[in-house]
Amino acid sequence: MAFLRLTKKPCAYNSSMTKADIRAHALSAMKMLDPHLKQRLDEQLTRQLCATALYKQAHTIATYMSLPHEFNTMPLIERALDDGKQVLIPRTRPCHHMDFCDYKNSTFQQSRFGIREPQPHSDDSIVPAEQIDIIHVPLLAVNSQGFRIGYGGGYYDRYLAHYAGSTISTAYECQLYDFEPDSCDIAVQQVLIAEH
Repeated sequence: MAFLRLTKKPCAYNSSMTKADIRAHALSAMKMLDPHLKQRLDEQLTRQLCATALYKQAHTIATYMSLPHEFNTMPLIERALDDGKQVLIPRTRPCHHMDFCDYKNSTFQQSRFGIREPQPHSDDSIVPAEQIDIIHVPLLAVNSQGFRIGYGGGYYDRYLAHYAGSTISTAYECQLYDFEPDSCDIAVQQVLIAEH
């Protein structure tokens, strides 16, 4: 598995920072981004992602319903649908597991995390992992080897542990950190960084 080596300098870091510290630091930095700058960075990241060979060759793409401080996934979803691709969105299950459901065939509701996700009755829209060409993985922080820090639930690491397809993430410069991954962490194969 090939990882993209990030060339940008990581954000402020010291060895006493825990994952929780980094998570809080990155979340704060993301929320402080100027809205106009964030929009420009999101547009740049969407263009970068759609220009990758992974995207061009994919028929089925899994992404997520973004929160206001995260990379805005709606333009990506709309572009992928316009390009004739099947778009999938995660739905959480008990015990920190999740499924990916077809965006067009799902009815959405607010999850306990405040994220829009497919309703439980949308079982017929679940797509098996082996049918997913690429997963666009969310993150709060990422290191130079593609290991990520999310919100701490472990949903993606559990899913990716049994997923053989391609993975990609999008990040702002304020999300780059130097940290040691845990043994259960799964690295993302390609990370696109927005240029300020």
